[in-house]
Amino acid sequence: MARKSKYKEEVEDLNLIPIMNLVLCLIPVVLFKTQLVKIGIIDVNPPQIQSAPSSTPPDPDKKPLGLTLMVDESKLVVSAADGQLSNVFPGKTEVEVGMDSSVTAEPGTHNYDYVKLYRTMQKIRAHFSDEKYEKELLKIKAKSATHFKYIIRMMDIVRYEIRAEQDISDIEKLSKAVEGQKFVNIGDDKVIEHKPLWAYITFDAAVKGNDAQGAK
Repeated sequence: MARKSKYKEEVEDLNLIPIMNLVLCLIPVVLFKTQLVKIGIIDVNPPQIQSAPSSTPPDPDKKPLGLTLMVDESKLVVSAADGQLSNVFPGKTEVEVGMDSSVTAEPGTHNYDYVKLYRTMQKIRAHFSDEKYEKELLKIKAKSATHFKYIIRMMDIVRYEIRAEQDISDIEKLSKAVEGQKFVNIGDDKVIEHKPLWAYITFDAAVKGNDAQGAK
């Protein structure tokens, strides 16, 4: 007869403490390397397909301005309904804003003259500053392939009026002034408020066409 073994094999439990310590050490490293995603929200007004019928008859003296900013790959065109811009710019029913010649354009980018765009929109607002144009919409119309970063920058520039003491002679100074518009400065018991320029923005139907240099 075979003898039974006097020794019994014992199975030891795994020691997970070193692995758990390693995981706890790696968690701060992973969190430190994690990049947080910043989400920005831009307030725009969607285009209205059909306006609701009004019970009150329209005022013939309050003709809508119908201001439109057309974004092309080579220029920006500002126009208004019924050629009303001729009251602001004699002999012109629309204003063209070209490229900024002082800035060297990188391949695949468009250096629009944002300083001239702002001054143009400011001049239009100064002329149509009465109550009937207080909440007039600015309609942006662009080619379907236009990179959205240009539209966002134009929206930031034309939303609020920059304070008169700020220098906006070039694009860098204008960008700093626009960046300061995003915050309300509180100090010495006074609040600096930014006056709306064309704060109500909507989008028109995209224009068909390929803008090969629209994105980078």
